[in-house]
Amino acid sequence: MRIEHMVARACRRALGWLVPFGMVFAASAGSASAQITVGGPTEVLEGGRVSIPVTARVVVPGSASTTPVTVTVTRAPASGDTVVTTIGGSPLPTAAEDNDYSLQWTQSSSNTVTMRPLSRPGATATATVEIQTSADNDAENEAFALTFVPSGGGLTTDITRNITIDDKETQSFEWELLTSNPTEGQAATVTLTADPSPVDLTWTANLSVSRAGYTISSGDTVATLASGAAASHRFTVTAEAQDRNRTADTVELRALLSGTGSNLPGLEPLSIVFADIHSLPDADKITWRAYLDNNGSPSNRVATVAVEGGAPVHVTVTVDRGTNGYPLGETLIVTPTVRNPAQRSDFTMEPASIEIASGEGRKSATFRVTALEDADVGSEDLVLDLVVTGKETTNGSGEVSAENPFSIAIGDETTPLVTTKTERQITRTVTVARTAAAGDDDEFTTGEEFSLGTRDLFTSTSPLQLSAQSSDPSVVRVSAAGDTITVTAVGPGTAVITVTGRVVDSATTQTTADAATVEFDVTVDGLDLEITLSAPADRNLTEGDSVTVTATANGAVADDTTITLTPVGGNASPADYSVEPIMIMSGQTTGTTMLTATEDGMTEQMETLELEGRFGSGMKTDNTLTFNIWDAAVPVLPLIAQILLAVFLAVGGYRRYLRRR
Repeated sequence: MRIEHMVARACRRALGWLVPFGMVFAASAGSASAQITVGGPTEVLEGGRVSIPVTARVVVPGSASTTPVTVTVTRAPASGDTVVTTIGGSPLPTAAEDNDYSLQWTQSSSNTVTMRPLSRPGATATATVEIQTSADNDAENEAFALTFVPSGGGLTTDITRNITIDDKETQSFEWELLTSNPTEGQAATVTLTADPSPVDLTWTANLSVSRAGYTISSGDTVATLASGAAASHRFTVTAEAQDRNRTADTVELRALLSGTGSNLPGLEPLSIVFADIHSLPDADKITWRAYLDNNGSPSNRVATVAVEGGAPVHVTVTVDRGTNGYPLGETLIVTPTVRNPAQRSDFTMEPASIEIASGEGRKSATFRVTALEDADVGSEDLVLDLVVTGKETTNGSGEVSAENPFSIAIGDETTPLVTTKTERQITRTVTVARTAAAGDDDEFTTGEEFSLGTRDLFTSTSPLQLSAQSSDPSVVRVSAAGDTITVTAVGPGTAVITVTGRVVDSATTQTTADAATVEFDVTVDGLDLEITLSAPADRNLTEGDSVTVTATANGAVADDTTITLTPVGGNASPADYSVEPIMIMSGQTTGTTMLTATEDGMTEQMETLELEGRFGSGMKTDNTLTFNIWDAAVPVLPLIAQILLAVFLAVGGYRRYLRRR
């Protein structure tokens, strides 16, 4: 390398910070020095135009003559820009070709321009290079380099500027599934294509499938997408053999950009559904129709009602097995299943299940439903779920029911000997009877009762015998005697009363009904809890003695209830007695505790103690109890003796008073 080149490079590095938006190179040449600066953008949109200004500046001492500077621009591959892949999914530039752009000095028709700065210190001259880019068919950014070769003014160091052409198109990648409706055990053909086709770039992706048992064709797990026909990669995905689960498999194909672990830019995984060759038909492919005639052809009479004891109804079930006949080569079993188990005795069905033949298209089979006579009154709907299974258990389990279950009305021609009053009439009758039993407080509470007769609940031209039961005897107790029932309130809550009226001495046949049943609710109101305290009549306690204190509620309590005995009067201190709270257990009305006078060995006068019971949230007992506590050294006289002693003392004191007067 020539020494002047080395000096020029050193000067360029030293002066680079002086020109923030361009590249500056300078050289020293005796009594005068010159430098050129290349500015302008470093990127241009494909098909766009950009201007690159080049400035020459000559430092001239004194009044030396101007120093001309000649700059020649040449094109070259961009320094360091080779054919690469991507960083973060964005393609890096490839080397631009000559037909991707053109350039021209605005002051010259050639690639060389001479600039002559003025003859004063710091004088400059500027020339501009115009760059026009061309559009192409790829989606790759290209880069090229412009080399500015100066001469004159002591300049000998070249300046190189990299320019990137930003492509307007975005590189995309597309999946295409070439096999329609793939099935298990079959190979599905897929292509992965780059659009547009790469020119200089080569995209490499690793292919993978998400589900175990599925494989990509050998040697095709890496897709290399390059120019021309190589922009597309074809491969196959083979499903595992029969998995015997009667369920379609969904797999995902991924194409991961080699070396990055991420998908090709903008490419989502491809989902492929492989149908199970033993899958059962969809629910909406199972249909039915009922006929009065035997062969189930469209000319038959359509049945909407099956009459009790009448002719059977023929039900034709049709399954559309489509163009593939899934499950392949297998007969389907249709089993009608009663939705309401209580109706199993209302009909018979022959046969219990039917077979749908294998093969493509619509296949049908028929079963018969016969409604049985019974003593019930009124029509009812019979609903059967049509459950379809595969005959071959080796192909897997599973079932599917028809989207619309079989439903038909069972007509009832039974003559009722007894009927119920309307719901509205029964409700009104029960309400009136309950209100009368509740009395003035309008609350139907424990112990209150009312009665109802046959005419309140039923209509019949014959005498009826009533029977009744309560859903909750702890709330309402019900008894029946002849043609009358009695409803008694037991505890708070609501119970359902069921009453059956049956004709006395009737002969029931399949065409008559001698009984009818009604149901109605009865609510028992809860009482406001009230508790009263009680104790023995003699409430004098000598120290060491105990007495029983009882708490009594006005009804059975719903939960365990604690009553705390609290002093509210008297001069006894807590040290003079002991008493535990009273507990009334759930469902009970009473509870007890013991009050004990404490023996303290001290001689004291009689003390009184008034106790009140407290429970719940701030509630108090209806009364208080007062006790006398006597010292053990002072005998407690019987009550009559206490009265006589008090009278005697009073008389003696009165006489003493008279004498003093």
